[in-house]
Amino acid sequence: DIGCIRGVPTVLCPKEGVQWTVETPQVMREIAAVKQRLRVKHVYIATISPAQHPKYLNELRALLTNINGAQSLSVNSQMASTLRLGDGALTRYTQSLIEQELCAIAHGFLG
Repeated sequence: DIGCIRGVPTVLCPKEGVQWTVETPQVMREIAAVKQRLRVKHVYIATISPAQHPKYLNELRALLTNINGAQSLSVNSQMASTLRLGDGALTRYTQSLIEQELCAIAHGFLG
């Protein structure tokens, strides 16, 4: 699997277990810790939604629900609507480029 190296967990690896992947609860804890340390009220969560792997289908919703001040336009239809594009106008690739640009110009970035 791309993104999977035992002992080097990433958010990309679909395999189960902390030796493979950074699980959603850990992502939440790390965002909350950085948010508290930097004393910011809002965070933007960049991802591509809907997720391609079933393991991550509810991750964005969980992050937005459990992190106070979290916002995202990462749901494809929501991003398309915000940009005044029709449904299906954004490919996952184009959406990824937009998210990368948002991260590049952000005040702070946690990768």
